[in-house]
Amino acid sequence: MAGVMMALGDYRFSLDTAAYDTLNRESEYRWPLQERLTVQPAAQFLGPGAEKISLSGSIFPHFRGGLGQLDRMRAEAEKGESLLLTDGRGRVWGRYGVTKIAETQSVFFDDGTPRRIDFSIDLVRYHEDQGDAASPVKVQPETAAPKVGAKPASKTVPAPAKKPVSPGAGLPKPNEVNPSTGAPYTPAQKAAFGPGRSI
Repeated sequence: MAGVMMALGDYRFSLDTAAYDTLNRESEYRWPLQERLTVQPAAQFLGPGAEKISLSGSIFPHFRGGLGQLDRMRAEAEKGESLLLTDGRGRVWGRYGVTKIAETQSVFFDDGTPRRIDFSIDLVRYHEDQGDAASPVKVQPETAAPKVGAKPASKTVPAPAKKPVSPGAGLPKPNEVNPSTGAPYTPAQKAAFGPGRSI
């Protein structure tokens, strides 16, 4: 990119726009300490941490670039997206999010227009997850596959509904013959069958 120092999304840092004179880059690496009994804490490496870049420089709007440079920076930041950062040599630095833009105006004209604007912009590296392995997979309970060797879940079969038992059910009718003796039931036996059972 001829004449471009750095490109952040659609914005270009260059001598004709906002030329930064300082680039500060920080790379963190996570080594948390694990407390141990009677001995010194143990450090455990958990991988890389946050990566930050800070650009600072000066804009002379009456000379080059005009007054709208910081507005264009803010327009990129307000997209709420990770922006591709590439330098003038064609090196791709990765995707970054804008976390802060600061400006200091000085040396004013009589109408309040600044002759110099000092700026700084802070970026943080945006790391994309590799593939779908980093995303948890949710399985619905009814569609989950059974484990190997697991016994199938027993299904509960509802018991058949019981029919209401009417009074005197199962008792012989009054005009029936006693099967044990072969003789008709006596009036006393018929009365024992309950109400509504007598002839």
